[in-house]
Amino acid sequence: MIDSAAATTTPRDSLVDTVLVIAAWVIAFALFVLAIAAISGTDPGRERAAPLDRLGRQLLPNNANAKPSGDAMAVANRPDAPLVVLAAGTLPIRAADYGRAVIDADPLPKDVEAALIWVRRDEPGRPFEQRLAQDGARIVPTVLDGNPDWRDDIAFVAIGIKGPMERPWSLHSFRLEPLGVGGIAADILQGWTSLERWDGRSINVLFGGREEQRAWLPPLAFAASAIAAVVAWLRARRRGRIAAPALLALPFLIGWLALDVRWQANLAEQAGLTWSAYGGRNLDDRHAAMDDGDLYKFTRAAIAKLPETPVRIYATSDFEYFRRRAGYHLYPHNVLAYNWADPSMMQPGDYVFLYQKADVGYDTGRRLLLWKSGPTLPVTPLLAQRGAGLFQVRAADASAQ
Repeated sequence: MIDSAAATTTPRDSLVDTVLVIAAWVIAFALFVLAIAAISGTDPGRERAAPLDRLGRQLLPNNANAKPSGDAMAVANRPDAPLVVLAAGTLPIRAADYGRAVIDADPLPKDVEAALIWVRRDEPGRPFEQRLAQDGARIVPTVLDGNPDWRDDIAFVAIGIKGPMERPWSLHSFRLEPLGVGGIAADILQGWTSLERWDGRSINVLFGGREEQRAWLPPLAFAASAIAAVVAWLRARRRGRIAAPALLALPFLIGWLALDVRWQANLAEQAGLTWSAYGGRNLDDRHAAMDDGDLYKFTRAAIAKLPETPVRIYATSDFEYFRRRAGYHLYPHNVLAYNWADPSMMQPGDYVFLYQKADVGYDTGRRLLLWKSGPTLPVTPLLAQRGAGLFQVRAADASAQ
């Protein structure tokens, strides 16, 4: 039995219990992170390799898109030359000695990609690459140990910057460093704090950070909460008390708050990015700034060629996203958005909307749409641009055969 004296809890005892539960949660959470880092870590001793450092100006560009600017390398890709490769030089290193690439650079311009490129000594004619990790537009440290091609002896290392730029972009330094348990733990934390882009789940839940991770935050937060609750129960039992329900619930409240604060921070960052992209713009400009901006502009031009009364339109693309978005942009017309492979059901007077459809071509002489699989369709061209077109189906006639 528990005597009344032992069961009495003073305010000081409650405060101590609360502090101990919070400390137990933090310690359990940290131990879980370190355990995962150790389990998924690399060979002991890797931490002792000397880092490989290059200032931006020490990198070697393959074309005139990049030029040294102070200690940095200034890059200005053009539409007619949208790629530059910045080489760190031919320096044989052991991939096993290095597990993380750290780039100090300005935020990447819109639609510009950055990747680490390397060549192994056992395959001198074959380049490998890994896209550099990003948090929004910022390049963040990229872990390499999970890439099966990062192995053996590395003969060449470079950074590739792809995409035209409206303004110059500067790379200040490049560093390859050993990974070790500490580096993996830092990568786990970085994965959780990286910006998670909008998707269908974002309005209700956030899993935390980038899509590919070593460990997900929600399960670890729950496990740490369970351990802290057990510690609180054992402490109360050892002192001859019954653990207060509020004390047992406290660790789970801490875990919930950790996840919710992370979620709210991500939502706030996303809201800021959304405002910077669309705030203060009219509807057309907002659509033009979206991922399907080029498709939107083409559908606006197509609508100008269509009757005001709704008509039937067969919309097709190699990409389902563009098919569905075309149906949305062409509303209120009756849009059938599928990957049409057989045009036999299309009748004279119907319309065909093509966007990024590689297996359909147009014969200007015979005025036919030609499917690579063999079918043809007599049409009248209404609007055309590179990779897109709007056509009206017409009746076959002898002159078109």
